[in-house]
Amino acid sequence: RGQFNADSNFFTGWKVLIHDPAEFPEVNKKGIFVGSGQEVSIGVSGQTSESTPAVRAMSPKRRKCLLRSETDTSLYNMTLFHEYKKSGCHFENTVFGLLKQFKCLPYFMPTIPHYLIADYIPGFQSNDSITCDGLQMKAMAEKIAFFSA
Repeated sequence: RGQFNADSNFFTGWKVLIHDPAEFPEVNKKGIFVGSGQEVSIGVSGQTSESTPAVRAMSPKRRKCLLRSETDTSLYNMTLFHEYKKSGCHFENTVFGLLKQFKCLPYFMPTIPHYLIADYIPGFQSNDSITCDGLQMKAMAEKIAFFSA
């Protein structure tokens, strides 16, 4: 049991995630376990998803993410990422939804610029902590499926 092993009552080893470097690594959600002392081959393949005509007909406000043709406009700027991608859009929606509802973020989330936090937490000061406490994390866990949809 070393310093860098994924360790729990059920498993000792590594948790691995292969991802686009521009995406936030959601290892807990998407990673795979690799046991200590094991050699593993990981297959990588691509996947493309396209929106249906019904989704394309929705307003951007309702669908909460943009179509490719809508990203080349001055009406929207990515807030946390430099390049617009579906995964980044979903991640931003999750972060801002959690801030709006719980006024905090889990400890494993990346640092969010203070001016953005202030939009969701009135009176926020740059030295304030936005890390959720145990009760907030419990309440969040009960509703996380809503934010992960």
